[in-house]
Amino acid sequence: MTGEPANTSSTMVSLIGAQFSGALIPTSVTHLICYKFEGQKYVSGTKHPKIKLVNHRWLEDCLNEWKVMPEEHYSKRL
Repeated sequence: MTGEPANTSSTMVSLIGAQFSGALIPTSVTHLICYKFEGQKYVSGTKHPKIKLVNHRWLEDCLNEWKVMPEEHYSKRL
């Protein structure tokens, strides 16, 4: 993510005790948080089955519920 959504997401990620990475590094990234399921980073993420592709609502719900929510309700794969 870039711009304002990335800044908001990085803050939310920090609040739940996780680490935010702007770069998509398949060996260390577990989730790719997408505002929209499109773009170069999303397409790259689809090539790595270990990376869970979720929309921004997943992160919001994790923070609101204070637990990791099931990703399948927030995910989309090509």
